[in-house]
Order: sequence, then C-alpha cells, then structure tokens
Amino acid sequence: MNPPLNGLLYTQDAALLQRLGGLLNERAALYHAATPAQLEKRLAQVGPSLVLMDARTEAFHDLLAHLCRADPGHVMIVLGEPRSDPVLEAAMRNVFAVELLDPERMHFQALVVRGFRYLELQQENALLRADARRAPPPPAETPAMGIDTAMPVQFFARALRNFDNVPALAESIVEGLAAAARVTRVGLFATARAGDRFKLRAGVRCLETAQALQYEESHPFVIWLDRNAHLLTRDGLEAIRDTGERLVLKQALDEMGAEVVVPLLARGCILGWFFVGHRATGWPYNYADLENFTVLAEHIATTLENALLYEAIALQKTLAETLLHTMEDGIVAAGEDGLVRWFNRAAEAILDLPAAEVLGHAVEGLGSRLSDLFRRTMAREEVESPQQWRLTWNKKLVNVEIRPLLEGRACLGAVALIRDASAEQHMTEREEQLRRGAFWNDLAASMSHEIRNPLTAIKTFAQLLPERYNDPEFRDEFSGLVNHEVGRLTALIDQINSFAHPSPLKQAPLDIFAPMKAAIALASARHPVANIKLELLAEGVLPPVIGDEQALAEGFSHLLVNALEALQGRKNGEIAFTAQRGFDNDGQEVVRVIIRDNGPGIPPDIRANVFSPFCTTKARGMGLGLSIAQRTVFDHNGQIDIDTSERGTRISIDLPVSHRAGTFGDEDPGKKPA
Repeated sequence: MNPPLNGLLYTQDAALLQRLGGLLNERAALYHAATPAQLEKRLAQVGPSLVLMDARTEAFHDLLAHLCRADPGHVMIVLGEPRSDPVLEAAMRNVFAVELLDPERMHFQALVVRGFRYLELQQENALLRADARRAPPPPAETPAMGIDTAMPVQFFARALRNFDNVPALAESIVEGLAAAARVTRVGLFATARAGDRFKLRAGVRCLETAQALQYEESHPFVIWLDRNAHLLTRDGLEAIRDTGERLVLKQALDEMGAEVVVPLLARGCILGWFFVGHRATGWPYNYADLENFTVLAEHIATTLENALLYEAIALQKTLAETLLHTMEDGIVAAGEDGLVRWFNRAAEAILDLPAAEVLGHAVEGLGSRLSDLFRRTMAREEVESPQQWRLTWNKKLVNVEIRPLLEGRACLGAVALIRDASAEQHMTEREEQLRRGAFWNDLAASMSHEIRNPLTAIKTFAQLLPERYNDPEFRDEFSGLVNHEVGRLTALIDQINSFAHPSPLKQAPLDIFAPMKAAIALASARHPVANIKLELLAEGVLPPVIGDEQALAEGFSHLLVNALEALQGRKNGEIAFTAQRGFDNDGQEVVRVIIRDNGPGIPPDIRANVFSPFCTTKARGMGLGLSIAQRTVFDHNGQIDIDTSERGTRISIDLPVSHRAGTFGDEDPGKKPA
C-alpha cells in the first residue's frame, strides 16, 4: 500500500500554483503555503514532506538554510530562473532537484514521482532503524479515562434533539465526546451520502490541515479502515509490519493531529470515523480507554446512520413536494379512509378550493362528481378515465384522470390528475372558427373562379344571340356551348355536394381489384389516357378487404386522374396501379394499393398541404380530389401516404383485410393491362 502523494508548494505566484497543479493533474495533490509561517506550521504538523520551493519568494535564503538544518528529512525541489543566485545556492545545499519555473509536463511529473518515492524510502528506512533500536517496553499500568457511564447517554440525548440537522448533530456529538472522554482534540469525518468524499463534519480544536482534508472512498487510509474495521492508535503503528501501510496510517494521523482513529461502521460499510488527540492529563491511552472508544463508536455510528437516512428521506420528500407543487396539473390524493392527503397548488387554483379547507377532510368536499370518482375507484369499480365536465361554481372545463394506489392487492387510496381544459377548449374553438373561415374563403374563391368562366362564355354568346339568331351555325354553336358549360357547372355542384355530403358507406368483403378496375374506367372517362401506359398489376393471391366498392373506386379514380394530369404532355409516361399484401406499423395484415407514376412530382411548396381542400396547381378544378380520396381511405380505417420527388410520385394506401371470406387475385403474379 503506497501513501497518497501530497506535496507542499511554497510560492506567492498564483499563476505558478495553477500551472504546477495542472501539470501534476491527478498524480499528486499540492498544498499551498504563501508565507514562511504557513510553511513551517504545515511541516511541523505533518513531518517530513516533499516541498516545492519558489526561489523568487521572500526570505528564500534563510528559509532554505533553516529547513536543511532543522529537518534534513524533507525532499526539496527548488524552482527558479536558470543560473540565478538562489538556484546556484540551492544546488550547493544538495537539494533533491532544481527545476525551471515552466517545466515540461512529462519530465516534471516523473521528477515529482521520484521525489515522493525517495521520501517514502527515507521514511521506511527510519521506521526500520527505529524498530531495530526499540527494546520491548516493560508492562506499565496507565490510568484509564474513567468515562462516566451517564455522560455518553446525556450527550447522545442532547445530540438527538438535532436529529433533523446533520451538521448540528455532528457538532453535538464531538462536543459531548470531548467532554465525556476528557481529550484535547476531537474530529468527526463522514460523508453526506454514498459516493461522496469523507470530510471533517465537526471538530473541537482541530488543526487547519484536518479542516482541509478530503478522502475519496479509494483513498488507502479509507480502504485500510474499511478492511480492518478496528481502531487505529499511534502507539499501535509499531505492530503493523507492512512499512507502506504504516506510512499511509502515520501520514493520516499526522494530518489530522490524531492519537486514536475509531471507524464508524454500519450495515457492513464505513460511514466515517472520529479521531481524538492527547488526553487532557497527558497520559497515554490504555486498553480500557480504547474499549470505551469502541463502545462510543457503535452509538455514534447508529445515530449518524439514522440521521443521514432521515436527511436523505427528507430531501426526497422536499424534492417530491416541490415537483408536485410546481406542476401545472392539479394533483389530489386520498387515503383508503376517504380523507384528502395531498392537494397541490394547481389543484387549489383549478378547483378554487383552499388546501386548508380540504386536507384532512373527506373527499366529498371536492364536489359530488370528483368525490364519486374517488369512492368508486377505491371500491375497485371500473371507472372510465379520463372524464371531462364543467365545474358549476367557476365554470371551468376540467379533464380528470383517476387511478387507484395499490400495494399488491390492497388499495391504499386513489390519486386524481386534474387539468384545466378551458383555455385549450377556447383555443380549439378559435382554431375551428379560423379553419371554417379559411375553408369558406377558399371555397368562395374557388367557386367564383370556376363559375365565372362558364358564365362568361354563356353571357358572351347570349349577347350575340339577338344579332345572329338567324344564323343556323351560330345557333348550333351556342347550343353546344351552353350545354357544355352548364354540364361543367353541374359537375362542379356535384363535386362540392359529394365532398360536403358523402353517401353512406355500404361496407362488405370485396375483391380489391373490383374498385381498382372501376377506378381506371372512371379516370379514363375524366381524362384522356393517350400516350400514357396505365397497368393494373396483381402481386399474388390477396385476401378480401372490408369496403364500399363504389366509394373506393371514386377515391382511387381521383388519385389516378392526378397522376394522368401530371404526365400530360410527357413522353414515355407510365402509371403502375398495384395491389399486394403488406403489414402496417402495428404489424396487422393489410392489402396495399400503390399508384406510382414517373411524372415531375408534387411541387415542394404545396407538398405539406396536398390533402387540404382547394389545394391545386391546375388552372381549372376545385382541388378536392385528394381530400375526397383521403377521407375515403380514413372511412375504411386505412392509411394513405405520399412519397414524391422529381423522379415521380408514389401513393400507398393500406386497407385492413377481412377474414370472413376467401382470397382474390391470380394464383401466379402477373400483369393486367388497362
């Protein structure tokens, strides 16, 4: 076991302290001394150390001479300007090393590690020489501390008054321990929670070095205490054979200014430790004293463990309460006795009920509907959730979701989540109004355009009719134009009526190819198919779907007409009209109808709105085709998706299959030209 690498840097240059600390990083920890007094005090407390000295500091000459003369056990590395007088003097005094103020990282790290190893070797040799010279001491009787048995009980009773305040509890423990044990110095090291560092939580007349100490769980001293699980005394260091362990423990005792360290153990792990200095009488500790410390440690460990657990639970409770109170939704919880146990601020605001008038009272104080939900839920009845209603006293619209609180099969109560839906409903109504307004604006604009054109043509011919009535050719042309334009107006009205008032669906199991063939006939009648290759492709045997043949044919036809119009005037235009087996996102079997063309694709500026009514790029037409197709698919519990690019458009329609009939289609995949 190697002792931790803790060195001491003497400098007044903050930049040098930061630079050297960065160079050593996690390899070693540097304690800083800015004055000769701080340096000497630190060295007096911890003994022989690795000392880094800035040669530019005040009184460097005298301080170096004093350290070399007073304690040659220090390992000193002097940092200064090359060939400066202080550096040359340091070299003449035979210090461990002389280094530049801005050393190279790898070289400096290796130098410091060698210095620590040299210091460790010196200390091990000193221990071995001391062991060789030491003769077995004669047995001597040391008076016991004589701790009053009532004293620990009294100071633990006082400490427990601060059970909810761990720092105050720790102060009470060390003060009581100092009084009971009659010692000059007491300190308590502990963690705040698992994984934290061990720090001095409270102390009486502790050294400055002890107040700055922090121990990780991986520190050799902590590992030794955890592994051995017994107290450590300075006199007992002689019994430790491993010189590395002895150095680690001696360094810890020196840094804390301790004579005895007693671990605090609970549930198989170390919570911390307390240490004591010399007895107030100056006598060494005997066996009875150490036994008393062990007994006190058990009481302290139990008290501290419970206090830390209480603190952790209190922290979790505070966090939970803060979280619940900051939520925008109201939370109301009731126990199995039907009394309200939790009522957050949002619930107060939504229900307009002060928490003071609700907490601890029966749920009936929340109103008849909410209390009925609580009672039925706690009675394990099936309750529809969420529910929505309007409160009678403040007219707020609330959404309420309620769940039982279960522990195994036992019901401990119920909790309700209450959301104020008034603003959301107002926003929805506002959006619906805007949507309706936009719909009627688009409808008026589209109808105005579509109706004006045929009316203009009819009006023009009607104005010429008196002058050219006797012209048979004009009368024939007039008659044909009027019939054609009136037909356009009739078709327009029929399309709007079909969109606004769709015929009721008559769904039944059907062969998907029936509406597909009908759709091709309808599309061919509405748009010329010349120079465009339109094929109906069947991929294997297909199951039936549940649908309305006429509605599906109408919806498919609108999609085909769009594809035909996209290919108008293009060479080698092709449309593949395919039906195949597939699976939707939920893994359910579907019949997938695909319409693929090699046209220019849908313009990017309208791709997001292709299913919106009146969205069209054509000079003529209402733009209702895709909207009608989408609604038809949704009415059949299906899904429609569009994938478009400059290379063409692919429309995919998934329709649920029916398991009440057989299958349709070709036994062998093939093509059916239109």
